[in-house]
Amino acid sequence: TAERGLAGSPPHPTHPHRPGAMRLHARAGGAVCLALLLPLRAARAQVRNLRFDDTDATADQVAGILYWEQPLAGTSGLGSYAAFFSTSHAAGGTETRVGSDVLVGAWTSELVIPATAVPAGALYLLMYTRDNAGSLVTGTVAYTCLKDLQSGASSGYARTLYFTARGYATAAAARTYLSTQPVCAAQRHRIDVRMVATVYYDTAPSPAPASPTEEPFDDSSGQGQACATSSDCTGSHECTEGQCHSSTAIFLVSLPTGDGFTSAVAALDGGGYLAGSSVPAFYTGEGSSGSGYSLGLVEVSSVMDAFVPERPDPDVAFYLSRTLVGFRVALAALADRRGNVHLLTMSTKTAAVDEVTNVWMGYRNATFSDMGASDDILPSFTPYVSATSQAQCWQVTSDLSHPSCT
Repeated sequence: TAERGLAGSPPHPTHPHRPGAMRLHARAGGAVCLALLLPLRAARAQVRNLRFDDTDATADQVAGILYWEQPLAGTSGLGSYAAFFSTSHAAGGTETRVGSDVLVGAWTSELVIPATAVPAGALYLLMYTRDNAGSLVTGTVAYTCLKDLQSGASSGYARTLYFTARGYATAAAARTYLSTQPVCAAQRHRIDVRMVATVYYDTAPSPAPASPTEEPFDDSSGQGQACATSSDCTGSHECTEGQCHSSTAIFLVSLPTGDGFTSAVAALDGGGYLAGSSVPAFYTGEGSSGSGYSLGLVEVSSVMDAFVPERPDPDVAFYLSRTLVGFRVALAALADRRGNVHLLTMSTKTAAVDEVTNVWMGYRNATFSDMGASDDILPSFTPYVSATSQAQCWQVTSDLSHPSCT
């Protein structure tokens, strides 16, 4: 059977033992193979990790640096990259040129975009490759969602949304959903996903539980191992993005977005991304001012010496989370591997939080931001967090009849 490589490459023999060899027969089956392979080939020819942060606070105007990495397939046969504003994430929309071509050659390339008015209807930044003859390669366009920094609710970064997902695969799928069209709630590089150990009062059961639920870090072996399928992973780990990840741990996902909180959470819930999550979604920024609720952040680390100034202490961060929630000065606390503790509390309890924090770390206090949350969590602050003015442990109250904070 006569054979040719894809996209008009010179004929070559198919060697049955050559890795990746594929026979494209001149029959219906060959057409199916070709149809499957062409999108994969196009994806390998796209630039990767296209990302842009607007630094211009003027409405309907952007400025900043557009970054990207060269295509996975390399740059052979390519001469330059060309960027456009566009009304569509694919070729064929109304496109407006951005700056000049950037020559290929660097692994990571950049294009400085001076203060520029956003064309009417433009929702995306596109990046094409251009061949050595100067023609755009329209089948290899990559896109990133365009977000406009400005004051008020219309900003593309108006609020920071937080939610939890069970298992890394669910968190990663949520990130893809949020950063691609038609949702485009945020740019992918701005969506943070990290494993957390959580302590929280479960607001769903009735009657309300007397003690908090604890979900520690997943420290089981095999995470981070390279894989092709989940069968390559140990235990209940799942293969996601080429590595084995926990399917049972809780992951905190956070992102700056201009989308409304209620509609964003409803869409995430409808897509199944919040199934099995621990702490209900919450947010800071636009719409949370004066709510009466606060999101606290504590960095838990040991101050060492000049060679290692600080060392994160995730174990101590989890213990602190237990104390904050167990002694009812926070409804929930989430500790990450970097020693950061995010805690959900009331604005009237910030001093009580600092008292507990000082028991564990006398050299650091929490910082607080106004917080908003869903209607199914806010009423739970009253029976749990508002019941006491301070943690009822002896290191805080100086009453030795009280239990220890630690």
